[in-house]
Amino acid sequence: MIVEYKRDMYRNYLVVLQEENLKTTYEVKMLQNNKILGFLPMQVKRIDGQDYYYYDVSSLQPCSELYQKAKLSKEQIMRLVEGIIVAIEKGKEYLLMENNFVLEPKHLFIDPSNLKVSLCYIPGYCKEIVEQFGSLLEFILDRVDYQEEQAVLLAYGLYKQNRDKTSTVLELKRLLSNEIPLRKEEKEEKEIRLEKQAEIPIFNEKLSPNKKEKTVLNKSSIIALCIGAILIGIIVIAVLYQLHFFSNQMDGTFETTKFLLFLILIILAEICALHFMLNQKNKVVKIKSLPSLIQPEFVKDTVPETIVYKHEFETIPEKISENTVLLLNETQTYGEELYCLLPIDYKTYQNILLSEFPFFIGKLKTNVDYAINHDSISRFHAKIEKEGEQFFLTDLNSTNGTFIQGKRLETNQKEEIVIGDQITFAQITYIFNKV
Repeated sequence: MIVEYKRDMYRNYLVVLQEENLKTTYEVKMLQNNKILGFLPMQVKRIDGQDYYYYDVSSLQPCSELYQKAKLSKEQIMRLVEGIIVAIEKGKEYLLMENNFVLEPKHLFIDPSNLKVSLCYIPGYCKEIVEQFGSLLEFILDRVDYQEEQAVLLAYGLYKQNRDKTSTVLELKRLLSNEIPLRKEEKEEKEIRLEKQAEIPIFNEKLSPNKKEKTVLNKSSIIALCIGAILIGIIVIAVLYQLHFFSNQMDGTFETTKFLLFLILIILAEICALHFMLNQKNKVVKIKSLPSLIQPEFVKDTVPETIVYKHEFETIPEKISENTVLLLNETQTYGEELYCLLPIDYKTYQNILLSEFPFFIGKLKTNVDYAINHDSISRFHAKIEKEGEQFFLTDLNSTNGTFIQGKRLETNQKEEIVIGDQITFAQITYIFNKV
């Protein structure tokens, strides 16, 4: 099976060529003449004696791209699996075989605006649907939000049910409807996995001017506290001695026993105070110092020193102060080269720091790394990837296209970019450069 993407003036298509000529007249006619819920619309074009299946994927995103970085919630998992099951059940009404559905994440399409699922049905594909579900559920397990217990329980419940040799799509549907209760040992297994995940440090997704690394004891503070406690004890004893607190009131002689008892009380009080302070106060947080952003020499006089950085699924307000600092994410280290996109129209648009790869650009703020607020930009417009020392740009089925040096990219076909290249998203142009 050969798969590629093509576009005409108005639509984007997933094009499939079966390497074997199969007698699938009935299925093809069903797909061409019926608009079936949950199916990608399909037309057949005969070229050089071969049938090419054209599936309309305009405004849709492959599951593999949409959830490449996202953490799947319970609702998202349910919407995804339910959408697949609905399509399979609808297919049965038209006598279409369930094993001809394609559940590979890269060929499973979703509308980012409403999470509606559309399946690709390829006559003659003939791949066991339960096995395909197993691979898809493994993809989901890799991306499930382990901070949401219900999402984990659902994902593992579906995976466990699917591994059962007698499992069917109907049983997965029943599990989604909570008709199959989790067995005790399954629930314990999920809880153990949750505990293991909890041991992994979770970084705050919201940006702050500094990143906290870890909390440690400050040795210099400990020494200072001890010396201070000793000095305070000596001062207290000296003052009491001057006030004749340790002298006998009758004859004025020094009472050693009274002095020793009071000294022991002072020592015990200081030990308790030190213990409390060391546990509560004597901890410091190491903070990464963050360097200021330095603009490249050739744009120092023309491009304002502003930059927007967006951490995973969190958007920075467009209005930012002039004293902007560069925020490093957890994967960056000092001395690492940083890259950015510098807008030609710098008065309207801001610099884009490519903080991590793959880096997604689009209009859907909740699912991309940087959102360009313009009507010509698609929800998922493009992504930039880094492979070794090379960088690649991919158009993600955008409506108005992505361009390198004025040349429009084919949908989902990555092209190499180098420093100095002009990259255009629809009609907004940037220069790819180092920071």
